[in-house]
Amino acid sequence: HSVGNLEIAVLDYLGQFSDPALVKQYLAAADREEITNREAQLRDVEKQLADSKGGFLKRLDDLLRRNIVSEAEFDRANRAEREKNAGLEASRVELKAWLETERDRTSLAERLPGAIGTFLEAFERLDPRQQKAHLQTILKAAHVFRDGNIALEFRE
Repeated sequence: HSVGNLEIAVLDYLGQFSDPALVKQYLAAADREEITNREAQLRDVEKQLADSKGGFLKRLDDLLRRNIVSEAEFDRANRAEREKNAGLEASRVELKAWLETERDRTSLAERLPGAIGTFLEAFERLDPRQQKAHLQTILKAAHVFRDGNIALEFRE
């Protein structure tokens, strides 16, 4: 098949990622409202953990000293509070990981257009043998149809 047509198809496909607006559209897995909600959830979880670590045991210990609750009730409440804190801690870790992933994705959306643009400029200056070698590292398969359409399958 004509290398020129294949090259044009690859460059057109990659070229769409040199437009920052399109890149942000492609990489926006979660909209801004979802990120804001998750950040608020994280703040709530961290506040609950901070309040729980000191305040609960101090209040319960005070009730135990004044003989308002028994030691068995104290142990039961203490165990329940530890389980609650373990759940809150797991939520905190999960929310932080999710937010970090989204921040990385946003950062990539800002860097990717420049990187693709630079690649396209450098690629066009190469001789055809070097272009072919680069295409082989990027493309897994190219399907050329009789109607002139080309479907590209990229390596991961």
